Amino acid sequence: AEELAVADRGAAPLVVGNLSRRGGGDLPCSRSHNTGRDVDFGLYTTDKKGRSVPSRYYRFGENGRSLEAGGRYRFDVRRNWNLIRELLSSPHFEVSTLVLNPHLERLVLAHARAAGESAALIERAERLIDLPRYANLHRNHLHVRIACPKGHARCVD
Repeated sequence: AEELAVADRGAAPLVVGNLSRRGGGDLPCSRSHNTGRDVDFGLYTTDKKGRSVPSRYYRFGENGRSLEAGGRYRFDVRRNWNLIRELLSSPHFEVSTLVLNPHLERLVLAHARAAGESAALIERAERLIDLPRYANLHRNHLHVRIACPKGHARCVD
């Protein structure tokens, strides 16, 4: 988040939603966060003029426009791809799964291709972005699961 904020000075910050409990455990509002390795991020959002605005967890349709607020808000394709790229490139952890709506996935991957990102990075993103049946539509946030740390005896992917 810090690296992204430096790259986009003045833009709305990354919004962190549900977190797992340290070490895992039940969360009343989310069974998928019980492993201790999950976090939800609000999607980066712009207004109609392309100005960054704080995430309000708007749901986005196929065209990247908000389904609420009369479609006044847009899925910020560039910044959301940058977030995914940074997550996949982190030297501090390995991402095992990204949960995102397929329509939004298509938008970010098309942007990545147009921006000249490496084929290997795009293929990795395609492999890791998923929408499991239990995950509903995920049109308003990005769910990230971190892989088990190497050598951690009790962690199971």
